[in-house]
Amino acid sequence: MLDLLKTEIRQGKLQKVSSDLYKQVAERLKELESVTDGESGISNSIAEEEARILKQLTERLIELRLTKARKSILMDLGDLDLTPEEKYLIEPIIAYEKRRRTLNQALHTGRSSYLEEISQLAMNKYVTVRFKDSTDSIVGTDLKKYGPFEKEDVALIPIENARTLLKQGLLAQVWIDA
Repeated sequence: MLDLLKTEIRQGKLQKVSSDLYKQVAERLKELESVTDGESGISNSIAEEEARILKQLTERLIELRLTKARKSILMDLGDLDLTPEEKYLIEPIIAYEKRRRTLNQALHTGRSSYLEEISQLAMNKYVTVRFKDSTDSIVGTDLKKYGPFEKEDVALIPIENARTLLKQGLLAQVWIDA
């Protein structure tokens, strides 16, 4: 891991790494944890220190690689050599950058109809929620009726309504991201 990190630091461009790199790290950490379970002594101390260092190196590598990836996205450098875990982390940034560029272009070219369209999209976003208690029917921001709901019911409702119900303490959980 140290060699990977050193190479990533030295090179300006994102380096190719094994797609299962983080799975390998997780498996090694699990092995080290099993060594330290209920043990004491030098081997336990060594295993704990190795786990601590491996965690730090891995976190630093992820941070560095995602910083490079973000810079590449900002400069439109195309395909990136990312692990599946890194892709999962960077996808929202890619979507953000695309949306930011599109919004700026619409502003600069005076496309107010597009701005209205994205306002509607933002207002009509739905989330999955779980109710803490029985709740009467509500009228959503989309003017549709939702409910009534029983305790532990799961429903798909407009995000603005979910925010209100969350503030009122009626929701046990909100799933915004799949």
